[in-house]
Amino acid sequence: MNVVLTVAAVMYVLTAAVQKFSMVSILSLVSTCLFLSRKIGHFCKIKTLLGLEIVGLFLDTVYKCMFSKFSWLQFLPTVLLRLVFIGIAYYDMTVFVYVKEKHRKGEKEDLW
Repeated sequence: MNVVLTVAAVMYVLTAAVQKFSMVSILSLVSTCLFLSRKIGHFCKIKTLLGLEIVGLFLDTVYKCMFSKFSWLQFLPTVLLRLVFIGIAYYDMTVFVYVKEKHRKGEKEDLW
């Protein structure tokens, strides 16, 4: 699990290095943090991660096309990195089994 989370974090760092400060890097940070929160017990759905990635790429592409700053050399590596991230998230969600426990306040286990 730690290796998968580390690779996901590296994918974000590489995305941020390619995109600098943009809408893609901000929403990629949000989706990466949502995925990394699996370590502490928060499980987000793949649809949420996909939605954030698609919205970030769409808004950034539209903004850059409007102001003639669009570059294929920046767009294609970003899409590839985010597809690898989504692939890692999908792999983690389908292969690994996580135990879910519900604890209610006030319930005590009787050991005797």
